[in-house]
Amino acid sequence: MQPISITEAIDDVAEYTTQILRRNRVLIDYYIYPHPTPTEIDAYEPRLRELEMRIRNLKKLNFSQLRQLIDDPDSLAADHLFQIIQQLQNAIFGFRRIFEEHYDPSLSQRPPYAHIYERLGDIEIRLNMMRGDHQRERNLHKAENQRPTSSTRFCRGAIQLINYSDTGKLEQVENRDLFEVNKEVLRHHGGCFLWWSCTSCDFRLRYHVSESKYSSILNNDDIREHGDIPMEYRSAFMAKSHLFNPQFDDLPKGAPKYGCVFCYAQGWALERGSTVFATGKDLATHICSSHKRTLPPPLMLSALNVAVNDRLPENCRRFDVKLHTR
Repeated sequence: MQPISITEAIDDVAEYTTQILRRNRVLIDYYIYPHPTPTEIDAYEPRLRELEMRIRNLKKLNFSQLRQLIDDPDSLAADHLFQIIQQLQNAIFGFRRIFEEHYDPSLSQRPPYAHIYERLGDIEIRLNMMRGDHQRERNLHKAENQRPTSSTRFCRGAIQLINYSDTGKLEQVENRDLFEVNKEVLRHHGGCFLWWSCTSCDFRLRYHVSESKYSSILNNDDIREHGDIPMEYRSAFMAKSHLFNPQFDDLPKGAPKYGCVFCYAQGWALERGSTVFATGKDLATHICSSHKRTLPPPLMLSALNVAVNDRLPENCRRFDVKLHTR
C-alpha cells in the first residue's frame, strides 16, 4: 500500500460520500416507501450533506499555491479528512444497524456498504503514511522554502508570520513619524508605537503597544477598523499579507503592498485590483465583498485565526481577523 496524495484522497472521500447517500436512498425506497420515513433515519441525510459541504470546502483549495503559504497543508487537510472519514464510517454503521434490526436481518450477510467502509479505512491508512513521510521531510514542506510561482508574491517574512515564526525587527516610532490619530491613541491609552520591519524585504508597519507583553506583533492588541466595513483585524494580519517589496518606502502612492491570502489559497493569481491592494482598507473591503458571504474554507479560517461573528475556529485562542456577517 502506497501513500495517497491529498487531492486524490479528497476526491475519493467525496465520491464515497455520494455513494453512501445513494445507497441510503435505495434502502429507504425499497423497504419504507411509500410510508413516511422514520425521524431516526431521516436525520442521517442532513448530517451527510454537512460532511459533503466540508469536503467541497477542501476541494476549493489549490494545494500547489497553499503550500507557498502554510507549512505542510496536506497534513492539515488530512486531519480534516480523518474527522470526516470517522463520521462517514459511523453513519454507515448506524444506518445499516437500523435496517438490520427493523427491516431485514439478512442485510448483515450481504452488507451494502462493506466496500465503501473498507475503502475509507484504506484512505485513512494511506493518509497516515503520507503524513509520516512529510514529518520525516518537514523542511521540504515548510512554506518559506517553496519556490514562488510569480514575480508578484507574498514575502518570506509574511509567510513566516503565518506559520508563527516572527523574525521581524522592532524599533520605536519617532514622534515625527506619528499621524495625528496615532497621537490621539497615545493620549487616551498610553503605551507607544513600534515599527515591525521585515527582514526579508523593505516592508515595515507601525502598530500600537499598550503593555510590554503585547510587544510582539503576533500578540499585540492593536485592532484596526474602517467605519462601515464589517471587519476588524490586528496589525499581524497586515504583516502576514504583505508582498515582497525591496523598496517599500519608495513605492509610489497606490502601489500594491498587500495580497489576499484567501484568494491565493483557492488558486487565484496575485493581480493588482483583484487580489492585490495598496492599503489595509482596500484589502479589508475586498475580503468583505468576496469572502464574507461565501467564507474561506475552514482550514484557512483556522490557519489565519479568522473569527466569524465572535466565533473562533477550533483551537484558536484569539482572532487576527473578525468578520461580521450579520
